[in-house]
Amino acid sequence: MQTQPMRVSAPPLEVEVLFFPNVSFQTRPHDDPESLPVPERVLVSPLASCLSEDGMRWNVVLHVKSERTGEGEEIRENRFDFDLVAVGRFVWKGNPDEERDKIAKVVSISGASILYSSLRDMLLTLTARGPWGPYLLPAVRFDPE
Repeated sequence: MQTQPMRVSAPPLEVEVLFFPNVSFQTRPHDDPESLPVPERVLVSPLASCLSEDGMRWNVVLHVKSERTGEGEEIRENRFDFDLVAVGRFVWKGNPDEERDKIAKVVSISGASILYSSLRDMLLTLTARGPWGPYLLPAVRFDPE
């Protein structure tokens, strides 16, 4: 396998503020925490909006929530459930003459990716401290619609 050299440069997007307005994590005491499955489905909802007329300041909100599988009376309980929200305020440091649609695409994808990795790390830390073992959010890819 050949390795490819990579160039490292300053990103066009800078994190101004990153915070978690909602962190909800619930579990139930069980004799055997492994008797229940870890969340198999995770709902991920990103939303990006421009905060300034010049298109340089952006807000990205990411909601990540566990879902239970099954239907009706067959809905399975998870070892734990979570409902997490991260908010990031970003500043565009790239070319200010860039088309607004291109800036929105970069902000949406990069901003959501930054927030997701922060939530992923937080949830890993929370779960690793309990009897159910560490849980790593699945990898996702953010694509603009």
